[in-house]
Amino acid sequence: MISVSKISVCSILLLCGCQLQNQQDETVIKPHSDVTVVSPVVKDAAIIKEFQGITRYIQRIEIRAHVTGIISKVNVTLAERISPGKMLFEIKPRETSLLESTRLASDFIRSAADTVFAFSTGIVNQINVQQGDFVQEGDLLASCLDRQSLRIIVSVPLETDVAEIDDKPCTIIFPDGKLMTGIIGSSLPVANETDQTSEFLIKPDIYYPVPENIRVKVRVKTGILQNGIFLPSEAVYGNEEQSRFWIYKISNDSMVIRVSVVKGITADSMLQILGTGIGLNDMYVLDGGYGLPDSALINIISSGK
Repeated sequence: MISVSKISVCSILLLCGCQLQNQQDETVIKPHSDVTVVSPVVKDAAIIKEFQGITRYIQRIEIRAHVTGIISKVNVTLAERISPGKMLFEIKPRETSLLESTRLASDFIRSAADTVFAFSTGIVNQINVQQGDFVQEGDLLASCLDRQSLRIIVSVPLETDVAEIDDKPCTIIFPDGKLMTGIIGSSLPVANETDQTSEFLIKPDIYYPVPENIRVKVRVKTGILQNGIFLPSEAVYGNEEQSRFWIYKISNDSMVIRVSVVKGITADSMLQILGTGIGLNDMYVLDGGYGLPDSALINIISSGK
């Protein structure tokens, strides 16, 4: 007959075995995140600084009335490109208008008019009068933009070393991806009070017909970085505020260690990594690291350089 004590011992052993099996099962099914990994590369890269700019036509052509009278003809439209010699307006002088209603008027008087011609090449950006309007001598009839006066006004923080950018070639990038090249010229004598920047003028190498007030990016090469450590930009993670950044270092082929870093310059799709403990022979998470905690378990599915 089996004693009670033997039954109790068997029960305890059975219970312990079940608990041990459960612990082993939990260890086995602990999740691993699939990641791809990459090693850093050492390379030289151009140091590029980027500034904000805006398009401006710095020369405006003002077309004014030569006499006092009534606009009898308007021969120009908004956005029209005009050249020297084009007839723009006809103005019937005030004296002619007064004599037309009397018996003293002749066909010559009735047909007399002052003609306003274009004296320069430009694009009409403003028309201030229409047929039948009364104007006085010197009144502004229309204005044009000198197409060759297109400039990019670039805003540069006051703490920037002017020698880095002055008289340097640059690339101007428009919102639609169009590119211009030019030379950064002298700075304007007044700083922007609101954002504490200096404004520099850039003359494009080739004229393109672009509107005013287009916001652009201006990139200028200020030097060369030698032997920088780079990772693909996708391998660098950060918080929502983009105030802290880190990378995930592979440890023992199955775990990641979060390493805090500082972003350096960007070269194509590669990002310079500044920090301590970055090994050129180590592997770092490329894809799959979003949301991973420190010391997370991983499963490497592919690797590359």
